[in-house]
Amino acid sequence: MKKKILLFSVTAGMLSLALLSNNAGPAASNPPSDGNRTGAFTATCAAPGCHTSNTSTVGSFKKIVDKTNGWDVTGFGYVEGHTYTVTLEGTNTAMDYFGFQACAIYEANQGNAGTLIATAAQTAVRSTKPTIAPDTIKVVEHTGKILSSTGLLNVNFDWAAPPLGSNKGAVRFWGIVNAVDNNTMQTGDQVSAPFQKQFTNVTSVEDLQTTPNVKIWPNPLVGGDRLKIELKNAPTSQYTITAFDMSGRKLFTEVYSSNTIPFEYNTSDWAPGFYHIQIRNNEGMTHTTPLIKY
Repeated sequence: MKKKILLFSVTAGMLSLALLSNNAGPAASNPPSDGNRTGAFTATCAAPGCHTSNTSTVGSFKKIVDKTNGWDVTGFGYVEGHTYTVTLEGTNTAMDYFGFQACAIYEANQGNAGTLIATAAQTAVRSTKPTIAPDTIKVVEHTGKILSSTGLLNVNFDWAAPPLGSNKGAVRFWGIVNAVDNNTMQTGDQVSAPFQKQFTNVTSVEDLQTTPNVKIWPNPLVGGDRLKIELKNAPTSQYTITAFDMSGRKLFTEVYSSNTIPFEYNTSDWAPGFYHIQIRNNEGMTHTTPLIKY
């Protein structure tokens, strides 16, 4: 297994990864040697013999759990100030050893999102080499070959969301897995294609359309909080407000013929969990906001 590099690739506002085998982790920085990236930041691969992806190795983000309450929020989103346990999975039935690398990037500017925290054995958080100063993308990665006699890699790390009130937008986790044999050569290693998972911010109000200006708060809801919705500067139309739980069941539907909507709803009988608020007009414009209740 060859001790070389992991590539990052940033294209169309997204960060992807491409991994080369490295026993101590591609971004090992004592001394700095690897961790280069390539793509929109105009970096190049500094390692000879970069791997290409192999379909025998498959990776994914299997689960994201809120450590505050133990909820699996994989298909939902994050609350500012909370910390999450992220489970990364890789499979390759022919290999006994794995390496991996993952990062969390804001979709808006490709900068580091929140804080990565290494919690598992043989993992660490490291900085990759800057490609254009002051580029300082951080990754969580292996620090040694991870043995798995079952052909399945399951590794966890924690991610601390941005602090409350920071009003940051959606985050995308990017990862890659390399299945390796136990030699010192690159030959035989089988790296996965990059994989990713979007994680929206359900704390801040995000306008999904330039107009209308939609505000839905508080989010999260607590106890008997009344759900409040405002719609301003919207095109004249009929607007329908609908609340759904995560099973798709409708909790209420309200119809307004005005383009200004001041709306409140008593949520005291809603169970703790995940919800979606949808606002739709007759012209087909739809605004959907995820909502959490504690």
